[in-house]
Formats: sequence, structure tokens, C-alpha cells
Amino acid sequence: MKRFNFRLQRVLDIKETIEEVKRRDFNIARKKHSEEVKNLMDLQNQENLFRVKLNELRLKGGNLRQVNIFYRFFAYLSGQKAYRRNLIETAREEMEKRREILLEAVKEKKVLERLKEKKLLEYNFEVNKEEQAAMDEISGVKHSVKSKRELN
Repeated sequence: MKRFNFRLQRVLDIKETIEEVKRRDFNIARKKHSEEVKNLMDLQNQENLFRVKLNELRLKGGNLRQVNIFYRFFAYLSGQKAYRRNLIETAREEMEKRREILLEAVKEKKVLERLKEKKLLEYNFEVNKEEQAAMDEISGVKHSVKSKRELN
């Protein structure tokens, strides 16, 4: 019998390639989201550091001009944090969109993989059936030859 040939193998190969591309796109979006979260955390850490410095300045009796500079910096950081939160939300939405696209590509590939497995099982069943028929025929011929020898 001829060897197993899945007639949709090229389609399956294309689906695998598409899945790899979609997985790469998702990973890029996930990395972008992580970077934006890290940037926000860096801003928060920077704000915390400067709040400590402001408290030290107050304890030392810093002048109003210096305190005012800190407050303007905190206002700037507040705007930057709001901007980063928007970037995080946009990156999260993009990541979720890419995740859905990836999941759809995975499903499409799995359908073809299951079909291939089913066709392979059918092929193996037919091969086994043919092998059994050949074995039965060989046994029948051996039995005939043996019976003819016993008659002679």
C-alpha cells in the first residue's frame, strides 16, 4: 500500500506558519505592555524618591522656592503618570486583540491536526486490514499446499 499522504498538509503547514506569526505579534504586544507598566512603575518610584527628598528639605527648613519646584515637578509627574496609564490601557487592548487573533489561529490549526490524526488512523486501519488479508491468504495457501501433500 502507498505511504500515508495527508492531502491538506500544505494547508496545515500554512496554518502553522500563520500561528507562528500571530504568536510573535502577541509576544511583541505583550512586551510593549510590560514596558509601559515598567515605565509607570519607574515614574512612581521617582515620585516616591522625590517625596522623601521633599520631606528632608522641609525638615531642614528649605525655602518656599525650593518646595515650589518640588510641587511643580510632582504636577509634571502626575501628568506623565496619567499619560503612561493611557499608554498601558492602549497596549493592554492591543495585547488582548492579538491574543484573540492568536487563539483563532491556534483553533484553525488544531482542526486540521485533528483531521490529519483521524485520516492517519483510517490509513493505519486500512493497512492493518490489508496485511491481515494477505496473512489470511498466505495461511490459506500454506494450508492448501499441506493438504495436497497429505493427499499425495
